[in-house]
Amino acid sequence: MTTDRPRVCFVLPSLNGGGAERAAVHILNGLDATRWDRSMYLFAREGPYLNELQPSIDLASGTGGSRFRRWWHLRRFLRVSRPQLVVSFLSYFSVLAAVRGAGIGARVVFNQQTPMSAFLDDADYQWRGPWHRRAFSMVTRIGYRLADAIVTTSAGVADDLVKAFGVSRRRIQVVHNPVDLDAIASAAAEPAKNPPAEPTTRSAAPPLAP
Repeated sequence: MTTDRPRVCFVLPSLNGGGAERAAVHILNGLDATRWDRSMYLFAREGPYLNELQPSIDLASGTGGSRFRRWWHLRRFLRVSRPQLVVSFLSYFSVLAAVRGAGIGARVVFNQQTPMSAFLDDADYQWRGPWHRRAFSMVTRIGYRLADAIVTTSAGVADDLVKAFGVSRRRIQVVHNPVDLDAIASAAAEPAKNPPAEPTTRSAAPPLAP
């Protein structure tokens, strides 16, 4: 089905995790459906935020497998859906390579939620070794120069890209994460599930008889 609305696709590994996944769902939900043709692609269709995605958003996913297989499935999806704008939350370089490999001329935006240099100090990642740190830094410098735009959630995250990886400050836009005011108001109106027990007062003990 053809549409005159610009086509935007958000790409993530999954909807597991925390800030980046929640922000992606809130931002995509918040885009005006009358002005944007919205879609989301997940490398794995899983995570607690799946139920929060609006039904009007096209949701597609891969079938897992090796890194190359995940990249190939994303590339195939992009060639069929042909979005004009692809926004990557995590897996930045795989998404960039898939878009360029698809040859659809889409613009690629990196949405950076946390300082990139923090990955080098994370005990869960293999990049802490000297050789891996150099490779990670080199790939980051190249990848961020090839992206069409970069969005960070704070000036601190932007400063980290500039200082640690040489990204031009002019190419970075700081856009803070959204807040779902309707959801907050709805939650605040709900009665407390486990109200605290009222404190009990103990009467003073009678004085001891002399």
